[in-house]
Amino acid sequence: MAIQIEHLTKAYAKDAPPALEDLTLEIGRGTFGLLGPNGAGKTTLIRILATQMLPTSGRVTVEGFDLETEREAVRRRLGYLPQHFGAYPELTAGEFLDYRARLAGIYKRGDRSARVDQALEDVGLTEVRDRKSGTFSGGMMRRLGIAQAILADPDFLVVDEPTVGLDPEERIRFRAILGRLSTNRAILISTHIVGDISSTCEEIAVLAPRQLVYSGRPEAFIELA
Repeated sequence: MAIQIEHLTKAYAKDAPPALEDLTLEIGRGTFGLLGPNGAGKTTLIRILATQMLPTSGRVTVEGFDLETEREAVRRRLGYLPQHFGAYPELTAGEFLDYRARLAGIYKRGDRSARVDQALEDVGLTEVRDRKSGTFSGGMMRRLGIAQAILADPDFLVVDEPTVGLDPEERIRFRAILGRLSTNRAILISTHIVGDISSTCEEIAVLAPRQLVYSGRPEAFIELA
């Protein structure tokens, strides 16, 4: 399995209920959906997996690397698209991705150029690479967000609420992009939109407040619901 989560608990205060409690989950390669209402703990889990916070207890490994003791190794294998993604509006798509590639440690100009070209092609933005991102639609910005997340060719991609606010056409386009990108990596999609899960994900986990209530195939969950 690409990601192993074992007995994970996250409490923000000693006298408050934990945001996550004793969560155990395995995430393999392909698309994996994390479904649940607001307050179920999805954002907490996403932030832990994205190395933005540590759990209170439990263990997480990504491709065998411990998230707590080998954080830099995990980060090198991680791509992340947060729900609220923004780019510098005065930069073109190509300029922004070149900047992000430098931050990712891709210092050779030829390597950066190749990675930027590939990322733009993967998300269907090649033809607008010279447009300033400030002129992009919401759907184009989400695709630019995916492009920056895959620049370093990560093994594990975390995508938080990827289709919120998108029109139906852009939502379908975005789901198709994630499907293509999942052939050689694990992609975790966190959402409260059942359609994103049922049409894209091979396996899902459903969170109720603090706890896992279902793990398995999406079609089986839909039948249960």
